[in-house]
Amino acid sequence: MNLSHASLQSLYECSHEALDSLVECCIQAGAYGARLTGAGWGGCVVALTNKSNADSLLKHVEAHFYNPDHFKPDLIFKTKPQPGAQVFRCDENGDCEIATLE
Repeated sequence: MNLSHASLQSLYECSHEALDSLVECCIQAGAYGARLTGAGWGGCVVALTNKSNADSLLKHVEAHFYNPDHFKPDLIFKTKPQPGAQVFRCDENGDCEIATLE
């Protein structure tokens, strides 16, 4: 993730100083990695950490990155990995199941 962010920053020049600072703040808080995501130039950052560090990381970023006068709780949140896009096969009755690759 960190190398991906570095390439977006230096090779593609699609990062921003604020995003770079946010990535660095996440790393300082113990994230395994962090990178910009979305459209860049003011997009957002995704950071990877373990479950036991998630709340601490959020508090660190809130305290060290966001201006206390401008922090909005919905700007930062934790989530867990979920399956990506999936294909469903449905029969004529509308019963569906996840398609498997064969």
